[in-house]
This record gives sequence, C-alpha cells and structure tokens, in this order.
Amino acid sequence: MKKHIYKLLGVFCVFAASASAFAAEVVARSAEEIQSALDKGDSVVLEKGAVIPVNKTIRFMHNGQKIYTKDASRISEYARLKITSPEGGQILSGNGKSDIVLEKVILDGNRYELPPYTNGGGPELAWFGGGGAKNQLIKNCVFMNSRTWSTFKLHEGGDGCTIENSILFGCGADARGNGRNPQEKPFKWGDGISCAARNSTVLNNIVIDPTDVGIVLFCAPGSQVKDNVIASISRESLGGINMVDGLGFYEIDGDKLPKDDKTSMRKYDYSGVLVKDNLIDSRGARIHIAVPCGATVWVPSDKRNKTFVGAKIINNVLDGEASAYGIIADGVDEFEIKGNKSLGKHSGLADGRWDILCDEPSAFIYNPEYVGSSKLQKDFKKQERSLQHLLRCNHGPVQRGGAFREYRAYSYGVEEAQGVVKTAFLEMLGREATPAEVKKYSRIINEHVIPADELRWMIMATDEFKAKYGNVNRNDLHKFRTEKWFKLFDEIIGTSDSWKAKDVYKTALKKLKTL
Repeated sequence: MKKHIYKLLGVFCVFAASASAFAAEVVARSAEEIQSALDKGDSVVLEKGAVIPVNKTIRFMHNGQKIYTKDASRISEYARLKITSPEGGQILSGNGKSDIVLEKVILDGNRYELPPYTNGGGPELAWFGGGGAKNQLIKNCVFMNSRTWSTFKLHEGGDGCTIENSILFGCGADARGNGRNPQEKPFKWGDGISCAARNSTVLNNIVIDPTDVGIVLFCAPGSQVKDNVIASISRESLGGINMVDGLGFYEIDGDKLPKDDKTSMRKYDYSGVLVKDNLIDSRGARIHIAVPCGATVWVPSDKRNKTFVGAKIINNVLDGEASAYGIIADGVDEFEIKGNKSLGKHSGLADGRWDILCDEPSAFIYNPEYVGSSKLQKDFKKQERSLQHLLRCNHGPVQRGGAFREYRAYSYGVEEAQGVVKTAFLEMLGREATPAEVKKYSRIINEHVIPADELRWMIMATDEFKAKYGNVNRNDLHKFRTEKWFKLFDEIIGTSDSWKAKDVYKTALKKLKTL
C-alpha cells in the first residue's frame, strides 16, 4: 500500500513540475491584464493587430512564461506594445527569469509622439538577461523608436539567451541631430542590441539606424554574433559591432589586484566570443568605427589599463560610401581576425586625442604594441600616428542656430556626401539620384554643413515628393520613414519565420525603388 502511495506521489510531483514548466495561457487585451496574468504565473496571448498602451514596465514574474501574438503570420499582424506615457521608457523586463519567450510582438518606444525622455539615458526599451536568467528566447519581434540609451539589452548574469530574426529600427539621435524628436537636445544616441550576458546568441537580426552602436558586447564571453545586418540609412552610428568595454563582472584575475588600483593593466574576458558573417553597411550615413576592438579606440587615455582577451572576428563584410574606420585593434590579446572584407569607401578624419593627430580612415588598422598574441589577416596596416578615439562627435564645431542647434557640424568626405545624397533620394523618392543631383546636393550639404534630415526635408518640399506622397509635415519625417521600412519588411518577409537578414535587407534596398 505504501509503495502504491509513493508511486502516486511521484506521478503527482512529475505532473506538478510539468505544469510549472508549461504555464497556462491567458488572452490579455491591456497592459494591466498582461501584468496580472504574469503575476499569477500564466503566459500571455496577444490578439493579432492589437495596439496596447503601456505606461509602466511590464515584467515577467516566473520562469517559463511566454508572451506572443496568437495566429500572427507576418509582422503587420504582430500585437504592438506602445509607450504612451512621457515617463515611460521601458516596455518589458525579463530580468532574472529563465526559459521565458517573447515572440511575434512589436515594442514601440513612440519616440516621435512623446516628449524626449529626460532621465539621463533612460532605461532600456527591453531588458532581458540578468542574474540567474538562463535560456531566454526572443525571436521574430520588432523593436522601434526607442527613447532611451538602448533598445534591447541582455544584462550580465544571464546565460544562454538568444535574440534572433528580429528587426530594430531607429535608436536615438546621432551627433548631427539626425533622428531627433523636435523637442530634443543633444545628445540622445542609443544602441540597437546591448549584450552582456554570457553564451548569448545574437543571430540574423536587422538593425537600422542605431546611433550609438548597432550591437555592443560588454565582454559577454561565449557569445555569438552571427549573420546580422547593421545599416546606417539616415543616422550616423558611432560603432557597428563593439568590443570596447570591460565589465568588472568579467574581469580576469581581478582578485589579484587591489580594487582601488586604477593604474595596473586589467584583463577582461571575451573568450569564446564569435563575430561572424555580419554585414555592416554605411550606406547613407557614417559608421564611425565598424568593429572597434579595445578601450582606447573609443575613449582615449593617458594610461592604458584594459586588455580584452579572446574574441574571434571572422568573415564580416563592411560596405557603404559613408564608411569611416573599419576593424580596429588596439588593446587586445589572443584575438583572431580573419576573412573580413571591406567594399566601402573610407573617409573623414576622426577627432582623435586632444594632443595627437589620429590615423587616416582605413579598413583594417592595428597598434602592434597592443595586440599581444592576436592573429590578424594580412591586409591589416600598422598605425601611423594614433588609434585612440576614432570617433567624430566630440571636438568639432556645432550648429549655431536652426532645428539642429548645438548638434555637430562636421563637413563630409567626398564619398560620404555622395552616399548621403544617393540614399536620401532612394529612400524618399523611390529612385536613384541623377549624377547632376548627386553633385548639386553633395555641394549643398557640405557648404552648409547640414544633416541628412535637413536634406530629406528639402526633398519633401519638392513637387515630385508631394505628387507621390502628398504633404508630409517635416516633423513627421521619421514616422514616414518608419512606416515605409515597416511595409517593406512586411512584404519581403511575408509569412516566413526563417528569413535571412542579409537577403531581406538587400531586397528592401531594391524595392525602395517601387515605393
């Protein structure tokens, strides 16, 4: 009899464990209903095409929960969680929870209908990872118009988390003011994907118009960043895929140095990091450094005290007429960088240090004193002067008046200006600019040192644009652009859940001519 009871108890325990692993699903039609279901331990089903206002962060509360849009077969059918409160910056947090899933949902930061977020950089639009979190999955989602410093973050402490097959569009405003809310003041740039969780997978995503970094790795040992597209169409991005940050969380042998010792060299763990087969495209705006590797490449220092150890950067493609610096190595060890190609045009000297002129822009440059035992592809060039602070955003002149007052007013390189003009015409008018138009408008934006947004305003004022799209208020420029790209991706991806980011992006550029 006892044996029979124990057997029943065992079956009950298995059933209970199974029930906790697969939470009940509840249809939710408001943010309050979503949070209530999560609080109770349920998963959340959203209805196709629903637009749900969000005034405060929605939080996953239990392991194994899921939020998804039921029966959505294409991105235009995904439910949309949309910030509607000026105080709102973060839509969703999965911090610290394991085995959670976000699928087929749009997260909309509502950047152009709300006033600028005033609390510094603000929280991440979506926060995942975090202490104890394992095996989180975010796939087939859209993140757009963030008002904060990062659109999507995988926080340190997380392990084995994945973001894949997702689109991120419009992250902040750039150094020239492109992408700004009309009420915004400098500088509110933002990341696309910020990754600090170890063993993460960032796979097959499209990041359009980030302004700080497309994908940034905060060490995140063991992580793979593969088959993504980072493209600057109308806004400059400081970095494409970054490895410039050392977190104490991932310091190697940190216990051997005093905590207050800021002069000794500290090593940070990038072991197992693989950045492979990504496309970084400076088509319509400058990407200041495509893949910066090393702390001083980003932030100059009189005393070097950081070395990053162990990443591989393999078979990535750099493209675009507005390219600046490509893959730069200065402050690394045991890196392997091979098989990468540059198809772009590199121009526009960076700010550099305050006391040393930096190197001219080029695809692959390294500092032989600070690459340790790294293995670099043969076309890397040794630095000639300095690779510190290869950004062009801090020391230049600023606009003294107008809509972009106090934003940077750097001149353009020849190829860079041409890329800005060609892409603006293609995006706004659905056609190639003529050679005469490229020459004319390249001269205009350089002589008047105007940002790409102002060039687009000029195009919007033409009879050709009005005949095609009607009168669009210039303050609605980025709403117009977002809608156009959204329709493109919806048409191209269709009902596929296994699309290829590079194919979708390249097809979108071709189809711009039809919209």
